[in-house]
Amino acid sequence: MLDYSPDCVPPSTSKILVKIMRGVEDLIMQSADRIVLVDETRIEQVNGGKYTDKISIVHNMPLIKINTDHHIETRSPSDIVSLFYAGILHETRGIKTLIESITAVDGLMLTIAGMGPMEDFVKTKASEHPDKIKYIGQINHDEVMRHTSSADAIIGFYDPNIRNNRYASPNRFFEAMMLSKPLITNKNISIAIDVQKFNSGYVVEYGNIDALQQTMSHIVNNRSELTVKGANANELLLSRYSIENEKRGIISAFTP
Repeated sequence: MLDYSPDCVPPSTSKILVKIMRGVEDLIMQSADRIVLVDETRIEQVNGGKYTDKISIVHNMPLIKINTDHHIETRSPSDIVSLFYAGILHETRGIKTLIESITAVDGLMLTIAGMGPMEDFVKTKASEHPDKIKYIGQINHDEVMRHTSSADAIIGFYDPNIRNNRYASPNRFFEAMMLSKPLITNKNISIAIDVQKFNSGYVVEYGNIDALQQTMSHIVNNRSELTVKGANANELLLSRYSIENEKRGIISAFTP
Protein backbone atom coordinates (compact mmCIF):
# COMPACT_ATOMS: atom_id res chain seq x y z
CA MET A 1 0.00 0.00 0.00
CA LEU A 2 1.64 3.21 -1.15
CA ASP A 3 -1.03 5.80 -0.37
CA TYR A 4 -4.39 5.63 1.36
CA SER A 5 -6.67 6.90 -1.42
CA PRO A 6 -9.30 8.71 0.72
CA ASP A 7 -6.54 10.98 2.05
CA CYS A 8 -5.18 11.83 -1.40
CA VAL A 9 -8.24 13.58 -2.80
CA PRO A 10 -8.85 17.35 -2.66
CA PRO A 11 -10.75 18.71 0.40
CA SER A 12 -13.64 19.63 -1.90
CA THR A 13 -14.27 15.97 -2.74
CA SER A 14 -17.77 14.72 -1.90
CA LYS A 15 -17.97 13.20 1.59
CA ILE A 16 -20.06 10.40 0.18
CA LEU A 17 -17.31 9.55 -2.33
CA VAL A 18 -14.66 9.64 0.40
CA LYS A 19 -16.79 7.32 2.53
CA ILE A 20 -17.08 4.90 -0.38
CA MET A 21 -13.33 5.01 -0.92
CA ARG A 22 -12.70 4.25 2.74
CA GLY A 23 -15.09 1.33 2.51
CA VAL A 24 -13.30 -0.08 -0.52
CA GLU A 25 -9.89 0.30 1.15
CA ASP A 26 -11.17 -1.40 4.30
CA LEU A 27 -12.67 -4.24 2.27
CA ILE A 28 -9.36 -4.80 0.50
CA MET A 29 -7.48 -4.86 3.81
CA GLN A 30 -9.97 -7.30 5.29
CA SER A 31 -9.51 -9.71 2.40
CA ALA A 32 -5.71 -9.38 2.19
CA ASP A 33 -3.42 -12.02 3.67
CA ARG A 34 -0.78 -9.41 4.48
CA ILE A 35 -0.80 -5.61 4.57
CA VAL A 36 2.49 -3.83 3.84
CA LEU A 37 2.83 -0.22 5.01
CA VAL A 38 5.77 2.12 4.45
CA ASP A 39 5.80 3.65 7.95
CA GLU A 40 4.52 2.80 11.41
CA THR A 41 2.39 5.95 11.48
CA ARG A 42 0.41 4.61 8.52
CA ILE A 43 -1.24 2.11 10.88
CA GLU A 44 -3.10 5.05 12.42
CA GLN A 45 -3.86 6.52 9.00
CA VAL A 46 -5.59 3.40 7.70
CA ASN A 47 -7.28 2.60 11.03
CA GLY A 48 -5.17 -0.54 11.00
CA GLY A 49 -5.34 -1.36 14.69
CA LYS A 50 -7.64 -4.27 13.97
CA TYR A 51 -5.18 -5.64 11.40
CA THR A 52 -1.97 -5.52 13.45
CA ASP A 53 -1.53 -9.29 13.21
CA LYS A 54 -1.12 -9.08 9.43
CA ILE A 55 0.69 -5.75 9.02
CA SER A 56 4.34 -5.57 8.00
CA ILE A 57 6.41 -2.39 7.78
CA VAL A 58 8.79 -1.90 4.87
CA HIS A 59 10.00 1.69 4.82
CA ASN A 60 9.98 3.67 1.59
CA MET A 61 13.76 3.67 1.44
CA PRO A 62 15.15 3.82 -2.09
CA LEU A 63 17.92 1.35 -2.90
CA ILE A 64 20.61 3.75 -4.07
CA LYS A 65 24.26 3.05 -4.71
CA ILE A 66 26.22 6.04 -3.45
CA ASN A 67 28.84 6.87 -6.09
CA THR A 68 32.11 8.56 -5.24
CA ASP A 69 31.47 11.12 -8.00
CA HIS A 70 28.24 12.39 -6.43
CA HIS A 71 30.14 15.35 -4.98
CA ILE A 72 30.15 18.35 -7.32
CA GLU A 73 32.41 20.87 -5.65
CA THR A 74 34.40 21.61 -2.52
CA ARG A 75 33.18 24.60 -0.54
CA SER A 76 35.25 26.55 1.95
CA PRO A 77 33.81 27.35 5.40
CA SER A 78 33.43 31.03 4.42
CA ASP A 79 31.12 30.30 1.50
CA ILE A 80 27.38 30.83 1.64
CA VAL A 81 25.10 28.08 2.90
CA SER A 82 23.83 25.99 0.00
CA LEU A 83 20.28 24.60 0.16
CA PHE A 84 18.70 22.17 -2.28
CA TYR A 85 15.09 21.37 -3.12
CA ALA A 86 14.10 18.69 -5.62
CA GLY A 87 10.50 17.76 -6.28
CA ILE A 88 7.19 18.93 -7.59
CA LEU A 89 6.76 22.71 -7.76
CA HIS A 90 3.40 22.95 -6.04
CA GLU A 91 1.88 25.27 -3.45
CA THR A 92 1.54 22.36 -1.01
CA ARG A 93 5.35 22.07 -0.84
CA GLY A 94 5.87 25.45 0.82
CA ILE A 95 7.60 26.95 -2.21
CA LYS A 96 6.43 30.56 -1.70
CA THR A 97 7.30 30.61 1.98
CA LEU A 98 10.69 29.08 1.24
CA ILE A 99 11.62 31.58 -1.45
CA GLU A 100 10.40 34.56 0.56
CA SER A 101 12.47 33.45 3.52
CA ILE A 102 15.57 32.80 1.45
CA THR A 103 15.49 36.22 -0.21
CA ALA A 104 15.21 37.93 3.18
CA VAL A 105 18.31 36.33 4.70
CA ASP A 106 21.89 36.99 3.57
CA GLY A 107 24.34 34.14 3.19
CA LEU A 108 22.05 31.60 1.53
CA MET A 109 21.80 30.06 -1.93
CA LEU A 110 18.83 27.87 -2.87
CA THR A 111 18.97 25.51 -5.84
CA ILE A 112 15.58 24.26 -7.05
CA ALA A 113 15.01 21.28 -9.33
CA GLY A 114 11.69 20.00 -10.59
CA MET A 115 8.55 20.85 -12.54
CA GLY A 116 4.96 21.69 -11.67
CA PRO A 117 2.28 24.37 -11.51
CA MET A 118 4.64 26.87 -9.85
CA GLU A 119 7.40 26.57 -12.41
CA ASP A 120 6.83 30.06 -13.87
CA PHE A 121 6.78 31.54 -10.36
CA VAL A 122 10.09 29.87 -9.51
CA LYS A 123 11.67 31.00 -12.80
CA THR A 124 10.58 34.58 -12.13
CA LYS A 125 11.98 34.60 -8.61
CA ALA A 126 15.23 33.03 -9.80
CA SER A 127 15.52 35.81 -12.41
CA GLU A 128 14.80 38.48 -9.79
CA HIS A 129 17.24 37.05 -7.24
CA PRO A 130 20.05 35.29 -9.16
CA ASP A 131 22.37 35.61 -6.18
CA LYS A 132 19.98 33.66 -3.95
CA ILE A 133 17.90 31.33 -6.13
CA LYS A 134 18.97 29.03 -8.94
CA TYR A 135 16.41 27.04 -10.92
CA ILE A 136 17.82 24.09 -12.85
CA GLY A 137 14.59 22.53 -14.14
CA GLN A 138 13.87 18.82 -14.19
CA ILE A 139 16.93 16.61 -13.69
CA ASN A 140 17.52 12.87 -13.50
CA HIS A 141 17.95 11.05 -10.22
CA ASP A 142 21.73 10.82 -10.43
CA GLU A 143 21.87 14.60 -10.77
CA VAL A 144 19.53 14.93 -7.79
CA MET A 145 21.96 12.87 -5.73
CA ARG A 146 24.95 14.91 -6.91
CA HIS A 147 23.26 18.18 -5.94
CA THR A 148 22.17 16.64 -2.65
CA SER A 149 25.76 15.68 -1.95
CA SER A 150 27.09 19.17 -2.65
CA ALA A 151 24.42 20.98 -0.61
CA ASP A 152 24.73 21.93 3.05
CA ALA A 153 21.09 21.09 3.81
CA ILE A 154 18.04 19.64 2.05
CA ILE A 155 14.54 21.13 1.92
CA GLY A 156 11.40 19.03 2.38
CA PHE A 157 8.11 20.78 3.22
CA TYR A 158 4.69 19.08 3.08
CA ASP A 159 1.43 20.85 3.84
CA PRO A 160 -0.04 18.99 6.85
CA ASN A 161 -3.52 20.25 6.01
CA ILE A 162 -3.49 17.52 3.38
CA ARG A 163 -3.96 14.44 5.52
CA ASN A 164 -1.87 12.15 3.36
CA ASN A 165 1.10 14.50 3.73
CA ARG A 166 1.11 13.93 7.49
CA TYR A 167 2.23 10.37 6.82
CA ALA A 168 4.59 11.07 3.91
CA SER A 169 7.77 8.99 3.56
CA PRO A 170 9.51 10.98 0.82
CA ASN A 171 12.67 9.92 -0.97
CA ARG A 172 14.33 13.21 -0.03
CA PHE A 173 14.20 12.18 3.65
CA PHE A 174 16.15 8.99 2.98
CA GLU A 175 18.51 10.52 0.43
CA ALA A 176 19.50 13.23 2.90
CA MET A 177 20.29 10.58 5.51
CA MET A 178 22.30 8.53 3.01
CA LEU A 179 24.48 11.53 2.18
CA SER A 180 24.72 12.84 5.77
CA LYS A 181 22.72 15.99 5.09
CA PRO A 182 20.37 17.70 7.56
CA LEU A 183 16.76 18.09 6.49
CA ILE A 184 14.78 21.30 6.89
CA THR A 185 11.13 20.28 7.19
CA ASN A 186 7.90 21.19 8.96
CA LYS A 187 5.89 20.21 11.99
CA ASN A 188 2.88 17.89 12.03
CA ILE A 189 4.25 15.31 9.58
CA SER A 190 5.68 11.92 10.47
CA ILE A 191 9.28 12.50 9.35
CA ALA A 192 9.51 15.56 11.62
CA ILE A 193 9.32 13.19 14.59
CA ASP A 194 12.59 11.51 13.60
CA VAL A 195 14.27 14.80 12.63
CA GLN A 196 13.54 16.27 16.06
CA LYS A 197 14.22 13.12 18.06
CA PHE A 198 17.60 12.47 16.45
CA ASN A 199 18.59 16.12 15.95
CA SER A 200 19.08 15.48 12.24
CA GLY A 201 17.77 18.78 10.90
CA TYR A 202 15.40 21.65 11.57
CA VAL A 203 11.63 21.61 12.05
CA VAL A 204 9.46 24.72 11.64
CA GLU A 205 5.76 25.45 11.41
CA TYR A 206 4.50 25.02 7.86
CA GLY A 207 3.86 28.33 6.11
CA ASN A 208 5.32 30.45 8.93
CA ILE A 209 7.64 32.86 7.15
CA ASP A 210 8.97 34.48 10.32
CA ALA A 211 9.84 31.13 11.88
CA LEU A 212 11.58 29.95 8.72
CA GLN A 213 13.54 33.20 8.39
CA GLN A 214 14.71 32.82 12.00
CA THR A 215 15.77 29.27 11.30
CA MET A 216 17.64 30.29 8.17
CA SER A 217 19.41 33.09 10.03
CA HIS A 218 20.34 30.64 12.77
CA ILE A 219 21.80 28.23 10.21
CA VAL A 220 23.92 30.96 8.60
CA ASN A 221 25.26 32.02 12.00
CA ASN A 222 25.79 28.46 13.28
CA ARG A 223 27.00 26.64 10.22
CA SER A 224 28.97 24.06 12.23
CA GLU A 225 25.63 22.60 13.34
CA LEU A 226 25.03 21.35 9.81
CA THR A 227 27.88 18.86 10.05
CA VAL A 228 26.68 17.57 13.40
CA LYS A 229 23.07 17.23 12.27
CA GLY A 230 24.18 15.60 9.02
CA ALA A 231 26.15 12.99 10.94
CA ASN A 232 23.10 12.38 13.13
CA ALA A 233 21.01 11.88 10.00
CA ASN A 234 23.33 9.19 8.71
CA GLU A 235 23.38 7.50 12.12
CA LEU A 236 19.57 7.49 12.08
CA LEU A 237 19.65 5.75 8.71
CA LEU A 238 22.06 3.09 9.93
CA SER A 239 20.26 2.46 13.21
CA ARG A 240 16.61 2.54 12.20
CA TYR A 241 16.45 2.16 8.44
CA SER A 242 19.24 -0.32 7.80
CA ILE A 243 18.98 -2.84 4.97
CA GLU A 244 18.88 -5.59 7.59
CA ASN A 245 15.80 -4.06 9.22
CA GLU A 246 14.07 -3.67 5.87
CA LYS A 247 14.87 -7.26 4.95
CA ARG A 248 13.13 -8.42 8.12
CA GLY A 249 10.05 -6.40 7.14
CA ILE A 250 10.01 -7.92 3.67
CA ILE A 251 10.46 -11.45 5.02
CA SER A 252 7.58 -10.97 7.49
CA ALA A 253 5.38 -9.73 4.65
CA PHE A 254 5.81 -13.04 2.82
CA THR A 255 5.69 -15.28 5.88
CA PRO A 256 2.30 -16.93 6.55
